[in-house]
Amino acid sequence: MRILSISGQNIASLSDRFEIDFTAAPLNGAGLFAITGETGAGKSSILDAMCLALYGDAPRLATGASSDEVPDPSGDAIKAKDARAILRRGAVQGWAEVRFTASLDGQDYIARWQARRARDRADGKLQNVSRSLARAADQQVLASQTTAVTEQVVTLTCLTYEEFRRTVLLAQGDFDAFLRADTNERAGLLEKVTGTGLYRAVSTRVFERTEAARQVHDGLTLRRGEHRLLSEEEQTALAAESAALVAENAAAIAERTKLQADMERHARHAEAARQVDLAAGMESAALVGLAAAVPQRERLALIDRADPLRPLWTRAKEATARMAAATATLETKRGRRSEAEARAEELREAATLFSADFAAKLAETTALLEQAAHDYGAAAPGEPPRVTLACSLGAEDMVLAHLINQHQLDIGIFVLETGQLHPETLALLERLKASSRAPVQVFTPITEATVEFVTREGRDAMFKSITLRKACCHIRKMEPLERALAGKAAWITGLRREQSGTRAEVPLTDTSDATRVKLNPLAQWSWGDVWYFIGQNQVDYNPLHDQFYPSIGCAPCTRAISLGEDFRAGRWWWEEETAKECGLHVKADVH
Repeated sequence: MRILSISGQNIASLSDRFEIDFTAAPLNGAGLFAITGETGAGKSSILDAMCLALYGDAPRLATGASSDEVPDPSGDAIKAKDARAILRRGAVQGWAEVRFTASLDGQDYIARWQARRARDRADGKLQNVSRSLARAADQQVLASQTTAVTEQVVTLTCLTYEEFRRTVLLAQGDFDAFLRADTNERAGLLEKVTGTGLYRAVSTRVFERTEAARQVHDGLTLRRGEHRLLSEEEQTALAAESAALVAENAAAIAERTKLQADMERHARHAEAARQVDLAAGMESAALVGLAAAVPQRERLALIDRADPLRPLWTRAKEATARMAAATATLETKRGRRSEAEARAEELREAATLFSADFAAKLAETTALLEQAAHDYGAAAPGEPPRVTLACSLGAEDMVLAHLINQHQLDIGIFVLETGQLHPETLALLERLKASSRAPVQVFTPITEATVEFVTREGRDAMFKSITLRKACCHIRKMEPLERALAGKAAWITGLRREQSGTRAEVPLTDTSDATRVKLNPLAQWSWGDVWYFIGQNQVDYNPLHDQFYPSIGCAPCTRAISLGEDFRAGRWWWEEETAKECGLHVKADVH
């Protein structure tokens, strides 16, 4: 076999993607080269990558007992001989690939080995190794199961992993593994590596042919002994006889040449006579055909006289076809125009109804906000207003913030920055703070509580149970909400009845909490109303909405929805529909 290239990434001490191409300069012209570098630079890692891609094993895994275990960042322990232990620490995935020419058929193949961690996280659980073997010429995958790949590599290279490691590789002091092999085993290995089995076959064939030639020579020697040499008189007589025979042969050749020339002349004469008879028959047939073609010639004469009129006839025919097509198109367009006029009238009527309905909703919302500013504004000059908007930076809350700023209402605005918001949401927060006339307050979780919870339950605790998820929401949202609403007589939200079944009965004014009034100015708005207002007033909004995020929360707990899914299907999607609330708009069950 011949190694053509080695490539990989995150193999032991090699973090960056690397590729060594032995078919390109300068390596393609080098008879001998060395791999050098400091300790830990990755010399052995290159050889490990080659072995992993071909056999799914590596020399460094040969040391130690099979029961030895090593710790893994996922918290689990893995066997020291597990090939996945070569994955660079801190990497979420690693791979090795070798392109080689097979000893079996001389074709090029690509062997690949890959390991990765769950959810592409550095502390994720190690997943099963994936391997493949493909033909380089057409990229056809020949095997994708670990055992099948190893078996085909052994067949193509004519070497097992142990034979490869003791002969071709000989990595980091393993040269003595070859020297320790017994004579028969070392001879077999050398034949596989160097191809010397061919010379043994050649030697056997040479011996067999030499023996056959010797036997032929001995036979000829025996036959030579059975014959005697002629005397000079006998040789002279035979020479004279030979000369006479030569002269007779020359005369016979001259006679044969003359006879051949006569025969060829007679053959040419016969062929000429045959051709004359054939021509005479063809002439008769042509005269008969000429007479039969008289009517056709007369018709062609008429065609020739009418030919100048052919373009005019063709244009007239094409014009008739175009006029027929244009008439059909005109009728079709007349029908479509009637349909379009009817549809336009329907749309105008719908737009009139929508505009009137939306104007009423907008007037009701504006009046509710103005009344809230009047009833719960600052108690005295210089004091903060006693009513505030809970802004989650979704489309609804950006509409309310716009109305508060547009009408210069004495209403505060606050945002709960949970520490896990999307980058797009944080960028929108900065734009809101810069453009808002009303001051925007930002409340964050208590650092000690967050650190203690993550240390105790883990960074992904919210995926383990609803209880732990609500505990996380309490720390990151509910407790900051209590601080944000301290001293407030009322607060405003962007809840809409259309958002989910649990919000279908949301009132405009909610006085069920004796502590403070909760106002929902957009309760009767539809999702179309929200975006109509945003478009009409050029309101800044979260770009995640353009990526199918209708409801936006913390990044780990929010995903885009698919066509036909519920409005809030992307929030805590792993939980039951009835449990999908963080506690901001229901009584908390986490303490």
